[in-house]
Amino acid sequence: MKKLTLTAFLLFSLLQILQAQPQPCGPNPEMTSFCNEACIICDIDGFTGINDDPQQGQAPPGFCTTQIHHMQWIGFIAGSVNLTVSVRAFNCQMNQGLEVGIYQSLNCQTFQLVSNCDTDISNNETAIFSNVVPLVIGQYYFLVMDGSAGDVCNYTIEVLNGTTAVGALQNSGTLTGDDIVCQNTPTEYHLSAPSGATMFRWTINGTPIAGMQDTVLERTWTTNGTFNLCATAFNVCDTAPPVCQTIVVQSIPPVFIDTVLCQSQCWTGANTTICDPGQYEFHLTGTEGCDSTIFLTVTVLPASTTNLDLLICDGDSIYVGGQPFFDSGQFQVGLETPNGCDSTINLALQVIECEIIGQLRFDSVLCTGQSSGQLHFTVENGTPPFNYSWERIGTGTPAGAGTIAALNTEETVGNLPVGTYFITITDNFGNDVILFGDLAEPPPLAGALSAPTLNGTHVSCFGGSDGSITALASGGTPPYLFAWNNNAQTASLNQLPAGNYSVTIQDANNCPVQLSQTLNQPPDLVLEVDFFDPGCEGLNTGSAQITLFTGGTPPFEFSIDGSDFDTISLFNNLSPGLHAVSMQDANGCIKSLEGFLATPLIPEIELGPNLSVLLAESVFLGFSQSTPLDTFIWSPSAGLSCTDCPEPQATPFHTTTYTLHVVAPGGCTTSDSVTVRVIAQRDIYVPNSFSPNSDGINDRFTVFAGPEASEIRSFNIWSRWGEHVFKAENFRPNQESAGWNGDIRGKPAASGIYVWVAEIAFVDGVVRQYTGDVVVVR
Repeated sequence: MKKLTLTAFLLFSLLQILQAQPQPCGPNPEMTSFCNEACIICDIDGFTGINDDPQQGQAPPGFCTTQIHHMQWIGFIAGSVNLTVSVRAFNCQMNQGLEVGIYQSLNCQTFQLVSNCDTDISNNETAIFSNVVPLVIGQYYFLVMDGSAGDVCNYTIEVLNGTTAVGALQNSGTLTGDDIVCQNTPTEYHLSAPSGATMFRWTINGTPIAGMQDTVLERTWTTNGTFNLCATAFNVCDTAPPVCQTIVVQSIPPVFIDTVLCQSQCWTGANTTICDPGQYEFHLTGTEGCDSTIFLTVTVLPASTTNLDLLICDGDSIYVGGQPFFDSGQFQVGLETPNGCDSTINLALQVIECEIIGQLRFDSVLCTGQSSGQLHFTVENGTPPFNYSWERIGTGTPAGAGTIAALNTEETVGNLPVGTYFITITDNFGNDVILFGDLAEPPPLAGALSAPTLNGTHVSCFGGSDGSITALASGGTPPYLFAWNNNAQTASLNQLPAGNYSVTIQDANNCPVQLSQTLNQPPDLVLEVDFFDPGCEGLNTGSAQITLFTGGTPPFEFSIDGSDFDTISLFNNLSPGLHAVSMQDANGCIKSLEGFLATPLIPEIELGPNLSVLLAESVFLGFSQSTPLDTFIWSPSAGLSCTDCPEPQATPFHTTTYTLHVVAPGGCTTSDSVTVRVIAQRDIYVPNSFSPNSDGINDRFTVFAGPEASEIRSFNIWSRWGEHVFKAENFRPNQESAGWNGDIRGKPAASGIYVWVAEIAFVDGVVRQYTGDVVVVR
């Protein structure tokens, strides 16, 4: 019942996670008022929309506005770590514009601002948004906007740098882990996910078993059998085909025991006693809870019986099985044969008088199982020649015979295996002597190799030399000699690299035993790091991101520039210069990579103090700079000779504050402003007399002015009796040809005083009226 409850809870949890994920947008995406209602556009480049939902909606904490009006949400996925997009506002109903920011949230409850937040995208203006933290390829993010002062605008989004399109997921990566495991033994499986995958679904025989963010599955198999373990990588816009592995869960492997018994012996084990030959099967429960099977094969060797009829001389004795016999009679002696079983000797002994005296000695077998033993015997008393025969008791072989020609002549029988031997020596007179003895052999020469491991490997680091092997010898005939394949001659080898090692152990009799051992090592550490130069925000804004770490012996820790190792794989606040990133595995193996962070050119400019000019006069705008500059943008453009040059000439008609935006090599920007105050001085000069006598001097009457006057709108002259004598319109100041020539209707005007009125327009849009009188001199 508990298993069913846990399974139902797991399915419910997975269902909740699936329901929390946003869905891809349809063919006509629309913004929503709440985060959890927003859909995801799988490529937002070129998307055009409108923020026309009147609901107040949901605003992420700290959104860049002073008043929430009608929040709008729509999502996209990142196709690159860095992204720059533009948002252009147009058709704004209130001409107030938009407020926009880009946020990350996986649950629509906690939010992180991942870009700049612009509170003033005016109508027909474009704002640029760039990420301030690295983006995760395949992860979805939200474009969040509000109408400034409640404005409703159309907008268009364009990707300027990076991409919001993620390629199709071709596969779910590589699944690693043991495919044959023991029941109730914890096992880890690792999924190396492809780029662009941010969520993962694990199943066993089609049933979900883990959370959607897990790339490592720890599983304890509670039942044996064959299972299909699958992992599927996906993001909001695409799902890869699953990668699967067949897992065989079995109990403890069977144990095979072959034993050889002598008659009357029994095998005891598994709470059972076996005395008869045959094959037996036992089932046991091990300490880990897995069933194990023992297959027992019992072989019972037959008993060996030897009948001996022997004669010995009076006063002599014979030893059989280490027991002396010197009286006539029937005797039964038990011996241990070379196969370890008891044998029976039925001895029929008769004591006679004889004069043959012999001596027997043995040279033991040199190596267990060899036939290298020797019998040495001589006749010290008797009458030669003698005949002799010999054999090994219990088997009858080996055996042989020969003659002895003289006393005190040693006879040697060689190439003998271990055993009890008797030699019968007879003379030609019917006298004989029987010599018995045991030919021994040393215990079997055995050896073993001990190679300690650290976290599963003999050599702690790839390419290292800290492995060791110790050869252990027993049996045979000490002392022992050791001959390794690397020419070493000691029992222990240290400071070894990975490889195959073999040793030949020889005892004092040159009996050999050969052993071999392979020292393994972990795979080489692999470390990949992305270094990011400091940005325009400051010199200490560089970073290093570890993107790949594998090999060695997990778990891993990381360090930068000799700092303490930790599990952190992202290092921020780095200054320009050379930095070294290191990884260390569980065995203390270290891999390092260096990266050089370039110094950004962060410009500083100073436009100096504010300036003053007379109306219609010009002044050059200059500045001081701290770095080379690529781009100059002056605003506003009114009154400037150029807007993209370093030192424009400014001729403003009104007091104007000019702002210079500059871009340094590398893209960093700054700005400064200077105010040019315009002094509206209006210089107008109208003569008080003129002499229209055609002498070329002062023949015409007109209006003279400084450069601040742009046009004489009208110029009228009346006689002192109110007669309108002259009218001119829309001419430039200082233009004598446009003035009065002193004629009235084609005839010279009489000398005297005349009244004039002039309406003058100035370059700053001001129009003023001036009056006066003039004397015509004839």
